[in-house]
Amino acid sequence: MKGMSLQDNLRTLRKKAGYTQAKDFAENVLKMSYSTYMGYETRGVWPSEETLIKIADALETSVDTLLGHYEGDSYVRKYFALKEKIEKLLEEE
Repeated sequence: MKGMSLQDNLRTLRKKAGYTQAKDFAENVLKMSYSTYMGYETRGVWPSEETLIKIADALETSVDTLLGHYEGDSYVRKYFALKEKIEKLLEEE
């Protein structure tokens, strides 16, 4: 999964886990709308922390793997640091 985007990882891991249809995975496993899930898998929409954990659990993998984290890199730390900065900026408004 090294060097792959969240979108690529979602699609690859979903299929590897045996969920060939994204619609079935979204609606029956994750209990979310197909369009919401497809935002994550095809349109570059970033899921919330809670949703990332839910997807990782359903695919029996880690959030690190979903995000393409591998030794020597820190996508997870960068993601959460950026998220924290955005939340602080929104609070200031």
